[in-house]
Amino acid sequence: MDLLGQVFKKSIKKFNAHAKTYPADFHGTILPYDKKLGVVKYSFDRCPIADFVKKNGLGKWLPLMCNCDHTALRKIHAGLIREGTCYTGEHCDFCIVPEDNPIMDQVELVRNEDGLLVSRRKNELRSNTCP
Repeated sequence: MDLLGQVFKKSIKKFNAHAKTYPADFHGTILPYDKKLGVVKYSFDRCPIADFVKKNGLGKWLPLMCNCDHTALRKIHAGLIREGTCYTGEHCDFCIVPEDNPIMDQVELVRNEDGLLVSRRKNELRSNTCP
């Protein structure tokens, strides 16, 4: 998870550097890696994919792009807690934890009205699970 945190930190830095030249590119923030919990957190407040989908009325295809994040992270034995995307809100948030982290037991994946997989606290309407 530490290595994953470093990878995302460099990626976010690169995206933000490109933002000056390519203002429509990804813009993001990353929080410091939480070694105690093994949590990597970052978010995008601008996503060119979501912008393109909104502009061209292609929302039904967005799950093909976004939902695969969950599958990709499972392949490296991590879980993704994501409560929203740039398509459905103001930002796309990522909370990545080891798959055996107890935090993963507190959430479930649900498909929202747009077909996107989002995380919700079990037995609650509101989430905000990721530390």
